[in-house]
Amino acid sequence: MAVSQQLIHEAAEKGYNIELAWISGHSNIRGNETADTLANLGRQLGIPQDTKLTIADILRPKQK
Repeated sequence: MAVSQQLIHEAAEKGYNIELAWISGHSNIRGNETADTLANLGRQLGIPQDTKLTIADILRPKQK
């Protein structure tokens, strides 16, 4: 099972409902340009792209 499928399965077992959707770039979706800008800024942070996320990372409650 692919890692993403495994994470989604584990989340579902904990009662989370995760839906993935493809959003094509530059398709006049409100906020798309802001998202592109933030993604580009994030790439400049120097965080290794092979950083692994665990299910605990994904399901961690949002900090206030």
